[in-house]
Amino acid sequence: MQKVYPLTTHMHVGWRLLCVGACAHCEYSPVGARPVAPGWLGAACSDAATADAISRPNSTIFVFMPPSDLISLRNDRPAGYQRRMALSPGLWNNWRMTEEKKTPAEPRPATTVLLVRPSVPGEGNSPVEVFMVVRHHAIDSFSGALVFPGGKLEDADGDPRLRARCGHADKIKPEELKFRVAGVREAFEECGILLARKRGERAVIAAADLKGIEERWRKKLAEDEASIVDLVEAEDLELATDMMVPYAHWITPTFAPKRFDTWFFLAEAPEDQIALHDGSESVDSVWIEPQAAIDEAAAGKRTLVHATFKNLELLAEGRTVAGAIAAAGARKIVTVQPWVETRDGKRYIHIPPDAGYRNLFREMPPTAGR
Repeated sequence: MQKVYPLTTHMHVGWRLLCVGACAHCEYSPVGARPVAPGWLGAACSDAATADAISRPNSTIFVFMPPSDLISLRNDRPAGYQRRMALSPGLWNNWRMTEEKKTPAEPRPATTVLLVRPSVPGEGNSPVEVFMVVRHHAIDSFSGALVFPGGKLEDADGDPRLRARCGHADKIKPEELKFRVAGVREAFEECGILLARKRGERAVIAAADLKGIEERWRKKLAEDEASIVDLVEAEDLELATDMMVPYAHWITPTFAPKRFDTWFFLAEAPEDQIALHDGSESVDSVWIEPQAAIDEAAAGKRTLVHATFKNLELLAEGRTVAGAIAAAGARKIVTVQPWVETRDGKRYIHIPPDAGYRNLFREMPPTAGR
């Protein structure tokens, strides 16, 4: 019986080559190994070496599959495979080298928000918790992973009309302000937390006032039927961009097919607002201590992408909400664009030494063809 190791990532779009063990690009979302009965691939062999591999038991093969089949594999549902193409390890290596020589994709601007709170309500010295969501398996960004809320910038996030409706906008550069606005919008769309005030007031919106705003606007924003400008003007709000503390800046590695230029922001969640995942992009959510999320990933209970893992490590060092915010405010933000180095036949993903993180490299899982 041959073993096929189907694997996809948040980055793969359209037909993609599936590989052994972990993604050759970014190690993000392994689906797992599946045994395949002889003859499953039929005669769809690419060359004689592949045909020979298929004819032998316990061989390893690589298969092209459409995304719909991958989703079926993820959910443990049988899939009707209509088109299949097998590659021998030699052809896989040729394909991989060709892919790596391609011009890197342009990174898309994006924002991620670390919403934090004390683990014991009202006790500021209790351990910090962070709100995280589980991405839907069917979407192409961080599929199935435990992540912080966030997403791509929209044109309206940089609308000049918003500057007069943003807290401390006079102290924030326009280029940074639009990332903060996107963070406020994404937190509202994805988890129902609205970091905003009624104009002229100092306190953020209370839960009682938020209920009506959420009913009128959350779905519209998520479905692009309205913009953040429409929301703040109609409800006469000021966005609490002054609560968004710059935390990190990561750019997806150049070898990834889909890339993001992401600013991370830290913000304390309003005590009486209830965070809840949206049920579409995210299928589950949890308030969790940073080290607990890391430990659960190590135990195989969670999937963490590299940037999330490293920023959880950093957040754990702050211990409390006040400690995390103070550390973020004092830290110089250094852009992190990971790269891969190979030593002694093993691949390691690296980050810059001056970015403020511990453990500057980690070994990547074995990749296809190795």
